[in-house]
Amino acid sequence: QVFFCEQPVMDFIRRCCCCRRRRRDALDIEMERGLSLEAMDTPAELSEGQWNDDSFVSAASFAVALRLPSSRIRMSLPKAPQDLPRIKSTNANKLSQFQWIKGLLTDIVEGRAANAGYDNVKKCSATPLFVVAGTCPNSFCGMQAVQYCQLDAGGLDFWWIKPQADNPAALERETLSLHETGPHKNAAGKARAVYQPLADKFKAGLDGDFSFGVDENGRAYIDDSGSSVASVRMYIYLVWQETWSSMMARKKFIKGKMLYQKSPRAQKFHSRQYVIQDGQLSIGTFEEEVSQLLPGDQFQDMYVMEEG
Repeated sequence: QVFFCEQPVMDFIRRCCCCRRRRRDALDIEMERGLSLEAMDTPAELSEGQWNDDSFVSAASFAVALRLPSSRIRMSLPKAPQDLPRIKSTNANKLSQFQWIKGLLTDIVEGRAANAGYDNVKKCSATPLFVVAGTCPNSFCGMQAVQYCQLDAGGLDFWWIKPQADNPAALERETLSLHETGPHKNAAGKARAVYQPLADKFKAGLDGDFSFGVDENGRAYIDDSGSSVASVRMYIYLVWQETWSSMMARKKFIKGKMLYQKSPRAQKFHSRQYVIQDGQLSIGTFEEEVSQLLPGDQFQDMYVMEEG
């Protein structure tokens, strides 16, 4: 359960004893009950000598004043302004064509995807982490998407998932497992070079302000520390590819949106735009609420994002 840093949480904090130690203990108790805090306003500068009730203006302040690890506090991001100009989607592929992955996404966000796949090369179980979609179908391939998995043997790998041949609205569950040969052959092949950089980020664990990892429950996440004292954790489940450079372009890029939860199994979904250019990842500042797990086609419209 997520509580915003508004009146209910503020009242709880103010009811605590003025002693910093007892405030920290009280907050620890609430966190053990599953409480998490999100900032609703701009982080305030707070030094140890400036402690008072009015200092509780943001989750960032809590982190500084209570000396909590940044991972203990989640702060919210600025929302995209309603009048922010949008660029109409030109991608011929539409989210509405990907209803066949909805069941898999549901399993991921509800924590039911553990060991749903199998790596027939390394002979080990595989847990789906998230899906990357948007570039297929195209003139070279039919309908498919990329599934990233955590392997029981260690590490992270990816391969194609596809809809059923006789029922395009349903996932071919055989493709949840890796097959290098046979009727369900789905190894990444030549596309590996395109999708490997994202896998490498989870292997490296750190890229600038972003930390990549998989938690103990088999959920992939990206932590955005940015310039704030509190990090923002995004449990990603879908990476939509909206536009990309041609094969002949000198500068390679791909742009789209990441869809995520702020806590595992939360039924509220969010997104942020991203750009990957020459292997460098940039994630937009603005956060947008997503009305449903797999949003409508209008979701594909983008705003101009500063890169770098």
